[in-house]
Amino acid sequence: MLCCFVKGYDSAWDVHVPEFIFALNSFVHDATGFSPAELFLHRKIVGPGEWVDDTLAKPLWSSSVESMFTSARNNMQQQANRNKREYDRKRQDVKLHVGCKVLLKLHALSNLKKHFSAKLAPRWRSPYLILQQSSPVAFVLQDVETKEKRIAHVDQLKLVS
Repeated sequence: MLCCFVKGYDSAWDVHVPEFIFALNSFVHDATGFSPAELFLHRKIVGPGEWVDDTLAKPLWSSSVESMFTSARNNMQQQANRNKREYDRKRQDVKLHVGCKVLLKLHALSNLKKHFSAKLAPRWRSPYLILQQSSPVAFVLQDVETKEKRIAHVDQLKLVS
């Protein structure tokens, strides 16, 4: 959220941190069904320019707080199940074996001094040859060009077709 708002004004991002903290604390999260402010302060927080209502300022009774926490726990469990279903639906078992050529996922970091943006960097480095399988999910790779060896997790590999 912060990087979308800053848009080139990298030196003044810290001026807006309080507003972003307020936004994050007052936003209702999908995982819990409540905002962090409701869960920890037991009431909705009033934003700048909002009319203060006496019912909002009063803390909730202990029974409603307990039901809120129970509801939040249930919502979190349902969200975890939804996330697992989505992950499992998109996950494909790739049968990698010794001798396959694969691409290795890169994890580039932006560098302002070098004018390098990770968003514009290539996502995959190519090609690597699988030398051996060191565990069910880890492979020993060798760069085809430089002959450099490294170990990579199966989630970081993509089969070259």
